[in-house]
Amino acid sequence: MIKFLNYGDSIISGKYTKYSEFNHVINYESNGKLLSVIDTNVPLMPNSLQISNFDINFHSHIEITNSLIIIDNSEVLINSILKYDSTLDLSKLNLHSLLRNISLISENINLFNTKSYAFLIDNNLSNNFDSAFEKALLRTVKAGYEEIITGNIEFGIEKIKGTGYGLTPSGDDFIAGLLFGLHINEILYGKKLLILKAKIFEIAKSKNLYSTNFLYFAKEGLYFEYLKNLIINLGLNDNFEILKAIKKMVSYGESSGSDLLTGLYLCIYNKIGI
Repeated sequence: MIKFLNYGDSIISGKYTKYSEFNHVINYESNGKLLSVIDTNVPLMPNSLQISNFDINFHSHIEITNSLIIIDNSEVLINSILKYDSTLDLSKLNLHSLLRNISLISENINLFNTKSYAFLIDNNLSNNFDSAFEKALLRTVKAGYEEIITGNIEFGIEKIKGTGYGLTPSGDDFIAGLLFGLHINEILYGKKLLILKAKIFEIAKSKNLYSTNFLYFAKEGLYFEYLKNLIINLGLNDNFEILKAIKKMVSYGESSGSDLLTGLYLCIYNKIGI
């Protein structure tokens, strides 16, 4: 018997149809929005519905209302399921500790996927890209990054979006990390960056539903479990817990976690938007 374990706080009401299947995730789509049915091996997300006894042959259709999950005429009350809170009040964190501990991300860059955009932090990692395609990719991404850090943010985003490998391309994950970083910069420096975040999202969004949904959550400051845990621990002074959280992050996807951390770190390091 399937039990609903957790319900993401940003699931949109609608009639969802099965969109894609993976070992630990089944994605459903409704009007461009994704609902991810996940098992306990996957981090909780703003749009995830975590279940026990996960089965790849789970139902083809799910309807979500304001109060119910409806599957094959069976109804489950949403308020009977533990809700995952994807928000994070950054103002309650120790920002001095966070700013000091952010360097632990770059200091543990050896943990990052070798095909991620971590070469933007340590140029020696460029040596992992050796084919003609990969060298062209390096040039494009480095040029885009240079535009971003010199103030031409929108032009740089245009160059980087959709580049690289993966279900969510590395460039999109990097941009998501940058968006999450902008939320932190807002709090650190007391400057509203709503317009910049909205512009970046509008440039970066695409027909790739995985990327666009993820970028939307990044723009809105809605964190998946691994990232939320890392940010919280960066505000503390327990290096062991921070390292554990970094390892969890880089385990996310093929290179998604590494690319996101690269964007997050460089956004804060370079004071993007400030």
